[in-house]
Amino acid sequence: MPDLSPQVIELLGGAFVSIAAFAALVFGLRRARRLRPPKAPRPAPPTPPRVELEPPEGAVAVGAAPVAAPVAQRAAPRAPDWGAGLRRSRAGLVGKLEGLFRGRPNLDEKTLEEVESVLFGADLGVRTAAEFLAVPRSRSAPSRSSRHFRAR
Repeated sequence: MPDLSPQVIELLGGAFVSIAAFAALVFGLRRARRLRPPKAPRPAPPTPPRVELEPPEGAVAVGAAPVAAPVAQRAAPRAPDWGAGLRRSRAGLVGKLEGLFRGRPNLDEKTLEEVESVLFGADLGVRTAAEFLAVPRSRSAPSRSSRHFRAR
């Protein structure tokens, strides 16, 4: 057994007393809570007395106020019209492309770069834009491909 100095014994004794006091407090509070009488239910608030009023002398009876028609419930929200959104996107893309080709007799490299920027702006992606522009760029002269891009 290790050598216990008086200071170690004093510390251990103090710790034991602290733990015992805490346990007594906890168990004492639990017991007091169990033995406490139940709370009485709160009485209902008193109802105010009903007062009947008589109309003043000489008052003329008026018919009942018109009852408002019940408000119609709103219809359930409609599902979004995806087709309309796609038509607007397509119209915007086609309109920009038609604006590029209108009035240009030949399809040059500058026009192809502008078409490419329109396709990127329409969020078609790099691969789709590259595939779309592969045909005119593969030809020896882009102006030979202009008949494929003419407006109908």
